[in-house]
Amino acid sequence: MTSNYEHLQSVLNKLREQLSDANSEFARYFVDLERQWSMAETFICCIHGWSEAFENELTVQLLSSKMEVLASEIAKGLTDACEKNYMEECPSKFIDIFLEQKAKIQDLKPEIGKALDRLEELGYSFSLQYSPVHDSPLWEMFYEIAECHADALLQQFDDDDRYDKLKVFSDKLQSLVNGIRELQDKVFGDEEEYDLSGNNDEIDNFLTHIATVIIRMATCSCYFWSNELSSKETKIGKIDVLFDMQHEIDPTSIEFLELSLKFIKALCRKFSCTEDEKEILLNFFFNHILGEDTADYFEEELRSLVSLAIDELEQSGEDIQSFWEDIITVVRELVLLTEVASISEDDLRSPTHLSTKFLLTKIEIFIQKLLISRSTINVSSVEAQVDLLDGILTEVAEYMKDVTQDKSENVKYNMVFIEEIALELRTIYQSLCREKIKLSMVRNSLSIWHSRIVLFKAESSLIFLLNTDESRIALGKDHLEKLLKELRFYGSIVTAVHSPMVTQLKSTARRIMSVCCLLQANKLTCEQMMDKFALSNFIDPCRRLPRSHFPKTYSMDFIDFLLGNLRELLKRDVEPIVLVKHIIEEITLDLDVLRSFLINIWEPDTENQDLNGLGMHLIQLAYEVEHVIDSIEVTVDDFWQYASWLRDIQEEIRFVRMQATKISERKTSDYRVLNVTKIYSPKISEASKADIDELMLGLSDQEELIFDQLMSGSPRRDIVSIVGMPGLGKTTLAKRVYNDPKSTIYFHVRAWCGVSQEYQIRKLLLDILSDVSGFSQVFLQMTDEELEERLRQNLLRKRYLIVMDDLWNIKAWNDLDRSLPDNRTGSRILITSRAHDLTLTAEPHSVPHPLRPLSDDESWELLQMKIFPSGGCPKELSEVGKNIARNCKGLPLAIVAVAGLLQRTQQEQDWWKKVADTSSSHIMDDPQSRCMEILQLSYKHLPNHLKACYLYFGAFLQDEDIPVRKLTRLWIAERIIPKHESQRSEDLAEHYLMDLIHRSLVMVSKRRSNGKVKSCRVHDLLRDLCILKAREENFLCPVTRQDEPYASFNTMDYGVNLDFYSPSSSVSYEKHRLSIYVKRKYFALSNPSGPSTRSLIYFAMRDMDPRCQYDISFIPSNFKLLRVLDLESINMGSFILAGIFMLVHLVYLGLCGDLDAISPSIANLWKLETFLVKGLKGKVILPDTIWSMERLRHIHVSKHVGFNLPNRKVGNHYRLHNLVSLSLPSLSYRKDTEELLSRFPNLRKMKCIFLESWDSSKNYNHFPRLDTLTQLESLSILYSGRALNPHRLILPLNLKELTLSNFFLPWEYISSVGRLQNLEVLKLLSRSFQGQTWDMKEGEFSKLKYMKLDTLNIEKWIACDDPLPSLQQLIICNCKDLEEVPYVFVEIPTLQMIQVQRCGKFAEESVRKIREEEFEGLKIIIVPSDQILDPS
Repeated sequence: MTSNYEHLQSVLNKLREQLSDANSEFARYFVDLERQWSMAETFICCIHGWSEAFENELTVQLLSSKMEVLASEIAKGLTDACEKNYMEECPSKFIDIFLEQKAKIQDLKPEIGKALDRLEELGYSFSLQYSPVHDSPLWEMFYEIAECHADALLQQFDDDDRYDKLKVFSDKLQSLVNGIRELQDKVFGDEEEYDLSGNNDEIDNFLTHIATVIIRMATCSCYFWSNELSSKETKIGKIDVLFDMQHEIDPTSIEFLELSLKFIKALCRKFSCTEDEKEILLNFFFNHILGEDTADYFEEELRSLVSLAIDELEQSGEDIQSFWEDIITVVRELVLLTEVASISEDDLRSPTHLSTKFLLTKIEIFIQKLLISRSTINVSSVEAQVDLLDGILTEVAEYMKDVTQDKSENVKYNMVFIEEIALELRTIYQSLCREKIKLSMVRNSLSIWHSRIVLFKAESSLIFLLNTDESRIALGKDHLEKLLKELRFYGSIVTAVHSPMVTQLKSTARRIMSVCCLLQANKLTCEQMMDKFALSNFIDPCRRLPRSHFPKTYSMDFIDFLLGNLRELLKRDVEPIVLVKHIIEEITLDLDVLRSFLINIWEPDTENQDLNGLGMHLIQLAYEVEHVIDSIEVTVDDFWQYASWLRDIQEEIRFVRMQATKISERKTSDYRVLNVTKIYSPKISEASKADIDELMLGLSDQEELIFDQLMSGSPRRDIVSIVGMPGLGKTTLAKRVYNDPKSTIYFHVRAWCGVSQEYQIRKLLLDILSDVSGFSQVFLQMTDEELEERLRQNLLRKRYLIVMDDLWNIKAWNDLDRSLPDNRTGSRILITSRAHDLTLTAEPHSVPHPLRPLSDDESWELLQMKIFPSGGCPKELSEVGKNIARNCKGLPLAIVAVAGLLQRTQQEQDWWKKVADTSSSHIMDDPQSRCMEILQLSYKHLPNHLKACYLYFGAFLQDEDIPVRKLTRLWIAERIIPKHESQRSEDLAEHYLMDLIHRSLVMVSKRRSNGKVKSCRVHDLLRDLCILKAREENFLCPVTRQDEPYASFNTMDYGVNLDFYSPSSSVSYEKHRLSIYVKRKYFALSNPSGPSTRSLIYFAMRDMDPRCQYDISFIPSNFKLLRVLDLESINMGSFILAGIFMLVHLVYLGLCGDLDAISPSIANLWKLETFLVKGLKGKVILPDTIWSMERLRHIHVSKHVGFNLPNRKVGNHYRLHNLVSLSLPSLSYRKDTEELLSRFPNLRKMKCIFLESWDSSKNYNHFPRLDTLTQLESLSILYSGRALNPHRLILPLNLKELTLSNFFLPWEYISSVGRLQNLEVLKLLSRSFQGQTWDMKEGEFSKLKYMKLDTLNIEKWIACDDPLPSLQQLIICNCKDLEEVPYVFVEIPTLQMIQVQRCGKFAEESVRKIREEEFEGLKIIIVPSDQILDPS
């Protein structure tokens, strides 16, 4: 404030003193002038809080200047009048002076009114930006404003019902101002060092809040004063806005109560108040905050509770915060109750709804005080506590005497509960006194009972409202009854458990009580009550996932998995699952009953509508049950919403069970004859595993034509192309030519690359280079230009064959052309494409080879070969079979697909006719459309378990080989493969894969040495169908760079167009499974999320620096329900993502990073079965908590893994009984190695590294004992160290496959291997054995089927009389010194192939002689040292 205002105030003060004994008429004029100036001054006071407005608004600045001038003029006029003694000498002149000054103020009124309107129009709030206590004169002025302007406002409405409301508001505000003055006078006096704020936020917040309310009131009075001519309606609108301010100082406001209590607590702490001063603070709270009318009956309890809050709630933490909130809500509840009606002492002594609620609150406060004060609950104070309980029990007894038949049921209900809880409290304390329970149990029991009281009071309030005020709540009665049902349900959950999540429920219950009290106190209308009683205002509903978002692939196997998981979950007794344990138990029981009912009488797609609807409805509910329970397990904030959802599902399952009961009461036979395709799965024999090669039946002539173009003609580099529609067999023909021995002999090097519609030049270069010279990590560090040059150099002076499969546009050829030199050596590029003119564009002089469709006879012959491989077609099926073959329009893919369907169903004429009619039902001249129609028919008639397996191929990349082990592990993790006690999941998954292969829906890419499938793929058309169906059935969603948001990204390597896209607009997927194939940097930037996604598989597009680290920390928070997470192709850095070990549903986890250790938190993933780590740094150490993860089946860590062994005795609790495969542990001959291996009692496959372990005392470098692994079937060992000279070689006796590398063992130890009775596959690699001579012994390797020798220094191989009696394949590579392959091997009856690759000329010559003799059934492959054989 400026000196002009202060000077005027001084003049007014002096004049007031002079007028105290003067003419009363002068006093009247003076008071009128002073009030007018006070009103004008109010405006200046207000804009002090609007510093921004004062600085920015010129009109406000000009008006403020005018006010200062006016203050000076008024002060001068009054001073001159006093100096001239007008009061005595010229009274009329003195009165004129007053009137003149008043007129000057009146002249400014319109400008002040406009300024106020302008400020309100600009949105400046009527509030202070700082505490007024920093400006003491200003604070004193606010006191005066509150005193003088309240009456002025009241006068505006002296004949209106608003007067009463305004009077209450004014009195309350005046009481607060007086109370603050009393605090200043009584507690702090006139000490000079007094500073009420002291930079304390809690004190400042309260005082600023009160001052803001005063300013708003003063501003409102200023408005009325400056706008005297405004209509009454306008004034009413303004005053109604002011009425909204009553809530700001209403003791029923949670916010105001909390602000007030924190104010008192802060004062007490800041000034270290004595007990007397604290009592003054409490009086201020009860008299000025709550109001003097608060019921005296409860003041004692409330005082002790508030005092406890002030004294003892100094600690921090969730419990303390919860109790603090409870105190505030209890106080508010009691204030509301006292406002419902006038309560007398007699009222509280009779059993009414109101009195019983007071008594319940009294018990609640009693418990609350015990819980807050940690020093209260102890044995020494038990006696005093029991005395207090006795007082409560006495009150209960008095109440119960008066509960007669005429009392309401609600009162009786309340009284029974009060008696129960009071007696329970006595029992608890008596048990503590007798030391029968611990203090922690006491606290837990008290917490539970406290929660029960709060919920019971809310329930009682709703019942009372429903029973006693029907007219008021008629419109919302149904809604209230639903709310009561919800509340009772939530209450049933917390009756036996104390959990932090109960705090949210208690808060909800208190809000319900407050609404009931507001309604009874006539503070709410019926409409307002309905709005406040909306369920969303109490417990926000979680967004329930529509059932359309769950997969539509129906199988009873999913019910089996769900039941197993639920039973396992129920054993764990962990929060928050334990809160809904009883619901899960009932759901489990109902699902089990329904499963038993349906398992033998229902299959999806049955024509029985009742069963079909029941079965599909049940599986939909099962998906929903899984989603909700899994969400509860990972979500705390939304627990109550999910609990309510689970209860609704439970009721729906009960309804389904009732339907099943009705169906079962009908004739059972009506439902046992199901009109479904009869599917059977013949056992897959070893003989049937041979590929028929589809299938090139009738195309041998075309194969010869391709060979002729490849191996004859000009020595210049040339292009040979195979063109035709999808499904004709272009790729199959190209593969036959590529893998034929004639190609391996004629061309020095060969390479294969799949181009497809979406290609990357970098990937094509890497694929070709890997085939030409073998893969190297160095390639990954090269730029595209460097890769092109490396490839060109590797192809110089060589005759090469490069296959470009599935070429879609000429750009791919142009990108590769410069890397493929023309050596004039007869090199060829073999292209397969759908576009006839594409190859002409690449090479105008070339002649594309159009692949013709099969003739009708060839089609029928192929169909027969697929369905009846060992015999002809029955006569009764011959004619209809020919029709089916004819309908396939000569497309081999369509023929083998329909053959796969017919082969797996019973060969009945009616069924074949149905297939024939279906395949010809649509008139299609386009063979490709006909082919797709037949493929859809094959899919439709797949068994449901195979449908899911087939659809999963959509997760993988087009034209990429799919590793079978990864595929089957994912199937198992996804719960696609059912569990069988008699068969391992891995074996069953392999059986399912072979079934798909024999149905010709999946193609074999590579086989293992034991004949099993190593990798596979699906045809482009079948993949298109797969993705189409996967999307339709919400089974899987593949995402590529063609999909948003990735399509919006800049495709340049250097980054993303950030102006076009930002992470804040990241996409959220409502998909069950996601497979994402984009660049690593795009994936990291896009920040995708999937709140309901269960699987996330990421494939990285090949880039220049795959080891670059990326921030993908968003995954744990964005995908909380993941069961499968595969991140093996993106480097997450040196530390595993924070929060990834909180994804407790993970069954499959694949990671990649510069890791050297795994956090002990991995044990949180108690469901984990497959754990894969691509360690880019070196050894990765697993924590000792890994031993608690009983479900683990596969652990694979590269480059190698180390284990921590806890210092405990090995017992069943520290063994991984379910682990079946492990790589790459580093082992040595030590005691802890034997202990480590003993922890894997059921291990079946292990790949490991042996480290040097030199025993200087015996001059031995020992070989670790492995015989403890009694179940081990496959073992691969790489040795690292000095030459091994073990005293013995101890291997598991059950081994079927063995690979040894780098051991440098003498050949005498080979007998330890040869004596393994079950060994079928043996690979001796990289000097695993050394020495010039291997002299084989009789009786060894009796079951060996496959042997590979690679990089050994053997010279002489001496065979025994009956060597390797079961051998089928012999592969010898890089054995430069080998003189010959024993000729006696040709006498082995089972031998199918001998392959010699890059060996010396003597070994090659010995095998060449064998080939010249042309032994029937024996294939001989010889690859000279300067040629490379495709590893497939």
